[in-house]
Amino acid sequence: MNNPWEKIKLSDYENHMKLDSVMQLQTMNAMMKKQLNRSQINTVIGLL
Repeated sequence: MNNPWEKIKLSDYENHMKLDSVMQLQTMNAMMKKQLNRSQINTVIGLL
C-alpha cells in the first residue's frame, strides 16, 4: 500500500505548514523552543 504523503515534497509541506492561515510550523517551533529552554542542557543531542 502506497502512502500518499511520500509523494509530497518536503518544501511543499513546510511551505504549507508555515502559512499564516495554518501556523503549524510556527507552533511546533515555539513548542520545541520551550522544551529546550526548560532543560539544563548544552546541546540538543543531550536530550537523547
